[in-house]
Amino acid sequence: MPTDRVHAVQRIYNARSSAYDNSWHPALAADYITWVCPLPGQNVLDLACGTGLVSLMAKRAVGPTGKVTSIDVSDGMMDIAKKKAEIQGLDIEFIHHDITDLESLKGNRIRDNYDVITCTTALVLLEDPAKAVKEWAGFLKPGGKLITDVPTEDSQPLGLIYEEMGGELGVKLPFFRSWIKSIGSLQEVMTDAGLEIDSARTSREYVLMTEVEGDAGESLYDKQFPQEIEAGGQDESAKAMGMFVGELGAPNLRERARSLFAEKLRDAAGTDGTVKCYDRLYVVIGRKPLTGNA
Repeated sequence: MPTDRVHAVQRIYNARSSAYDNSWHPALAADYITWVCPLPGQNVLDLACGTGLVSLMAKRAVGPTGKVTSIDVSDGMMDIAKKKAEIQGLDIEFIHHDITDLESLKGNRIRDNYDVITCTTALVLLEDPAKAVKEWAGFLKPGGKLITDVPTEDSQPLGLIYEEMGGELGVKLPFFRSWIKSIGSLQEVMTDAGLEIDSARTSREYVLMTEVEGDAGESLYDKQFPQEIEAGGQDESAKAMGMFVGELGAPNLRERARSLFAEKLRDAAGTDGTVKCYDRLYVVIGRKPLTGNA
C-alpha cells in the first residue's frame, strides 16, 4: 500500500513532469551514461526513471540486443517517458511502481541479472536509502554496476534549512538529507549493501552558483510562501521548491516559520554575509563482486 511519502512524491513529480526536461537533469543523465557506460547487449534497470532521460540514452547504448526496464512511481513523468520512447522508436519496458518495493516484481516483471542499475537524484526522497540500495544490489548480476547520487552536504543550502525547519516545526517533508556528511556517506551505503566501490566522484555544478543575502530571510520566505500569488505567479525555481516544502507556509505555522527561516539563513551566511546556492552531487558506482557473498 502506498505510504504518505509515496503519495507526496507522486503529487510533486506529476506536477513537475511537463517542465522537468527544461532543467539541468538532461545534462546529468548524459553524464550518467558516460560514467556507467552501458554496453551493447546489456540489461539496464533505470529506477526513478522520470521522463526517461537516462532510459532513452541507455537503450541507444545497449542496442536491439540489450534491454532497458524503467520504473517510476509518478504516472505523469512516466507518460512523458513513454511518449518520447514511442516517438524515437525505442523499445523500453516501463513499470509504474515504487522503487523501494522491487521484491514484489521479482520473477514477474524484473529479474536478478542486470548489468547496470541507475537511480538519478532520487535517493534523498527515500526514508531508508540504505535498505533500498541493499535490495537493489540483489538484482545485479556478478560484476554488475549500480550508480546513484546524493547532493553534496553543502549544496542546495536552502533545502537543508527547510529540512531542519520541518524537524523543529513537526512538518514531515518528502526528502531526507541530514545523513549526508561527505562522499563517504554514500560510499558506506554501497559497501553495506555488499558492493565494491568502482568509482566515486563529485560532479560539476549543474546550476550556476547564486548568492542569497543572509539578512534577507523574511523577504525570501515571503517570496517562497506568498499568502497570495500575484499576477505573473512565482518563478519556476520557487514553484519547484514550493512543491516540496509548501507546508512550511501553512497559516498556523507562518509566523514561527518565517522567523525561524530568517534566523537559520543568517546563521548559514559566510563571512561575506551571503549564502552560496548551487547544485552539485556526489556520484558513486558500486560493483557486485564476481565471487563471494554480496
